[in-house]
Amino acid sequence: MHISASSIFITLLMALGMILLFYVLIQKKKTHLLFRTDLLILLAMIIWGRLFLPVEFPFTITIAFSALMNPLQALLNSMVFGHRFGEVIMIL
Repeated sequence: MHISASSIFITLLMALGMILLFYVLIQKKKTHLLFRTDLLILLAMIIWGRLFLPVEFPFTITIAFSALMNPLQALLNSMVFGHRFGEVIMIL
């Protein structure tokens, strides 16, 4: 397991999708009759866990998307106050 810029980006996208699903489940009046509170709590715990552990497993298949990831990687590797910008973001 390792953390990289792509794993953080994928984690944010997956969490956004799960948060939107959670929002839809809470806002619809009729879904309260279909889903128990246990499911909503489990979904919230999965969202929090995924956000706090943005890791990639060694068997993960990576698809290169250089149009987005190269500028993002360049931004994270730029120097700010003598440290890499990515390290400053992680500290904050």
